[in-house]
Amino acid sequence: MKEDWIDLTNYREHPSQKGFQVFHFTKLDQADFFEIKLQESDLFYERYNEEKGSHTVYYFAVKLKDMELVRKLNDVTIGKFRSPFIASTPVRWLIFAATLVILTLAIIGAIKNS
Repeated sequence: MKEDWIDLTNYREHPSQKGFQVFHFTKLDQADFFEIKLQESDLFYERYNEEKGSHTVYYFAVKLKDMELVRKLNDVTIGKFRSPFIASTPVRWLIFAATLVILTLAIIGAIKNS
């Protein structure tokens, strides 16, 4: 069984150059933002765009020695373009209120039973 069967990251070891990691993005705005962050940090990288059917995949090869910083830049990039877990604000507040009521009832029940 492969160890990385549930790997949810967007980076892998470079297939031919072992001193590099390859990050990939499927959205142009994310790729461009990531590239700007790499340039601002003055890091060496190589970009490659590959057409895969009806969409493009944007690849960035970065040096392994820079991985700590590049992972942070990757997290910032993903966070900037991430949609909320619960997109609807009223539903978010409804779930929060329901959770608060249930928690309050649980605390009251625990106090009364002690």
